[in-house]
Amino acid sequence: MVENNTESLKTAYTISTDYSIGTITGISAADRSATIKAMSNPNAMASEFSKPGHIFPLHYNPGGVLKRVGHTEASVDFCKLSGKEPVAAISEIVLDDGRMARRDDLKILSKKWGIKMVTISDLNFQTSKINFKHDV
Repeated sequence: MVENNTESLKTAYTISTDYSIGTITGISAADRSATIKAMSNPNAMASEFSKPGHIFPLHYNPGGVLKRVGHTEASVDFCKLSGKEPVAAISEIVLDDGRMARRDDLKILSKKWGIKMVTISDLNFQTSKINFKHDV
């Protein structure tokens, strides 16, 4: 991570990386998927990754969405709530015109595709209601 994070939302970026076993350039969907899968493997070794790369690991803020209302914290809190390992991959939904999808756009897509949608505020409310332990 950088020593002085000046990013507006204080997202805890680390050094970008690619999995170097069985991948080509790291940029394809298949290579990115392999990198994410390898990063979630607790037995993976640092020597199996090249830096810089095309996947940007993020650090979770202990305390989850109750301490930082961010997508990183929400993704890990969802994993923990479901009894899974606290490892998640997040991405942006891009609209046909190249803009990032916002909440109203996502509501439309959610209805169109029959996908349930919750907000970080919903998660924040639920975790505070059940006194959820966020620390990893």
